Amino acid sequence: MHLLQSCKGGKVFTILDAKNGFWQLPLDEESSYLTTFCTPWGRYRFLVFPFGLNSAPEEFQKAMDEIYEEDEDINPYFDDIALGSSTVEEHCKLLCRTLLKARKANLKFNELKTQLSQTSVNYLGHVLSDEGIKPDPKKIRAIEQFATPNCKEDLQRFLGKNLVIADALSRAQSTTDKFDEVLGQEATVRINLLTQASPTKWEKIAKMTTDDPEMQDVLFHINNGWPEKRKTKIAAQPYWHCKEELYSTKEIIICRGQQLVVPVKYRK
Repeated sequence: MHLLQSCKGGKVFTILDAKNGFWQLPLDEESSYLTTFCTPWGRYRFLVFPFGLNSAPEEFQKAMDEIYEEDEDINPYFDDIALGSSTVEEHCKLLCRTLLKARKANLKFNELKTQLSQTSVNYLGHVLSDEGIKPDPKKIRAIEQFATPNCKEDLQRFLGKNLVIADALSRAQSTTDKFDEVLGQEATVRINLLTQASPTKWEKIAKMTTDDPEMQDVLFHINNGWPEKRKTKIAAQPYWHCKEELYSTKEIIICRGQQLVVPVKYRK
């Protein structure tokens, strides 16, 4: 979530994507020989980072961070960069800084994936707009509508889903689900998803929220709008500063970004 904070309060947004990211990272000669492969026409080696190399993502992120380390308004996430500004003038200046640093580092962007000066963009499972930073409704809907896994194959398919928004974690004491009964005793599975895969846990958190007066006040404002802080229900005022990040799932469970909001008395 910290990657999105530089865009908070923005009204104009740009998304940039580094073209063939790994191929823009040169290999030194010694490392290059380790990528040698054989073909019917002879042996060849990569001069740049090939896709599939275990260390490539980390090295690429490090390189991107070094390019923009002096500018706190630019926070790359691997090959993606999201820029947000409150005015068009400020955005033009930010975009110029970003592109000048890219030119200096010989970093190339994919023009087909560029979203330039938009009022709303999708980024890392969120929607960035002048209304704030909110989880992508399509991602939430996909999680909510995902059928409960009833067999080993269903569970494996579910665990393989690439749902950015689905790593919402609760700070309440967790209840162990018996997934071993589905996958077999030899398998160890760690579930970090807020989904229908664990109805018992879902119902438990929903009951915590329903029974807590403070959470009900927060839920009221999420569903009905937030007034000025002084007009906000007293119990909900501590949440006023992060109101743009709060949303409700099925109008029962409260989330902030990618985390569950658990009643205070249940927190560790």
